[in-house]
Amino acid sequence: MRVRTNYSAPAYAPLPLFDIDEATRLRDEGRQRASTTLYGREKPILEACREACRRAALRRATRTATADDAYRWLGDQGIDLESLGPAAGALFKCEEWRAVGYTQSERTTNHGRVVRLWEYVG
Repeated sequence: MRVRTNYSAPAYAPLPLFDIDEATRLRDEGRQRASTTLYGREKPILEACREACRRAALRRATRTATADDAYRWLGDQGIDLESLGPAAGALFKCEEWRAVGYTQSERTTNHGRVVRLWEYVG
């Protein structure tokens, strides 16, 4: 086994480990960037994913959805799953959704982790 011994620190300044102001600034910046990334030429990808979650919830008697529904839609459309980026955290951050619990994610890459379950109340 070969051990790398000539490692040098990255040329950029690392982010501070704990800084709530910087963390929220970066979160908001990422959400804003992702919420204006266009799907096709019509609407932001965040809005398109919200619509997909809304449609998924309305097809169920429980009127519930998870982020898995957005990623399922992205995959069905042939869109890179990473394109939603940080905006995934804003999918259900609007008045038409209410958090009602947790469920296991069905996405293989999530390894069965627990995700928030949302009820459509709009």
